[in-house]
Amino acid sequence: MAENWKDHDQADPLREQMESFQLKSEIEEPLPPRSQIHRRRSRKKKTTTLSFPLIRVLLVLFFMLIIAAVTSPYWLF
Repeated sequence: MAENWKDHDQADPLREQMESFQLKSEIEEPLPPRSQIHRRRSRKKKTTTLSFPLIRVLLVLFFMLIIAAVTSPYWLF
């Protein structure tokens, strides 16, 4: 029974999958240069930075509201 266990390796199907994946990846075109990828990312960042001024204004107003609520007993009476 121990010999049957040695003959049957659980990793064999996974090895076959990896071999077929590596063969497919060798056939496909190589990855693009990093400079192209980073250029694409910088274009995406410009669209997200437009919403930050509005968020900053809302955050400042929120903090001012909290400060006014905490200090209101001192300046109302």
